[in-house]
Amino acid sequence: MYDSDVKDLSPNETVFKTRWLKFNHKTNFHHLLIKLYQRSLLTSVHRLLHHSFQFRLLVQYGIRLVFNKKMEM
Repeated sequence: MYDSDVKDLSPNETVFKTRWLKFNHKTNFHHLLIKLYQRSLLTSVHRLLHHSFQFRLLVQYGIRLVFNKKMEM
């Protein structure tokens, strides 16, 4: 159980997580809820950044197109 929780983290986070789990092993369900919340938060933030990056590229491309058209005229 603990191994799978710790596998996908950096070393510092792993140490912290294992200590935290040992300290808090009674509230395992609570830990699971927090973990799920953090995961969903991270994915939503990542998705937002990713989409905003794509949006920015699209805007830059649009501006470049308009600018080139004006230069040709």
